[in-house]
Amino acid sequence: MRIYCLVLMSLISSACLAQQSAPTSYEGVSAAPINFFAAGKTTILGQDYQLPIGNQLLITETIVIEPGQTTDIHSHKVPLYAFILSGELEVDYGSKGKKSFKAGSGFIEALNWCHAGKSVGNTPVNIIGMYIGTQAQPDLMKPVPCPKLN
Repeated sequence: MRIYCLVLMSLISSACLAQQSAPTSYEGVSAAPINFFAAGKTTILGQDYQLPIGNQLLITETIVIEPGQTTDIHSHKVPLYAFILSGELEVDYGSKGKKSFKAGSGFIEALNWCHAGKSVGNTPVNIIGMYIGTQAQPDLMKPVPCPKLN
């Protein structure tokens, strides 16, 4: 649990320190920016996105996908920042191909595009997922089931 708190502190500080690449030290704690904005203003599939307007709501979850396990096919209606803590994730975007993500990588997930994730290798994939929505529409932050890949 302690590592998740440190990672979250680092994620939050990275939004403020996005221009810096070296770790910053304060109060005896080292915070190194994570490439939160590495994708720029686009999703992993190159889609433009904007943060929702209104009273924003940030829901952060730890997501664990066991070795060999595949998620159901789903899509996202709001921006989801995913940071891979451990393991290797392969995401099948159907007609857009497959992408692999290793520990230490982060990305903004595709919006309104059906896809499925799979844990490859012998260790579980541990992900911190941050859904960015609004207080007025919290249901939009849940993944939406899809019948097939796009």
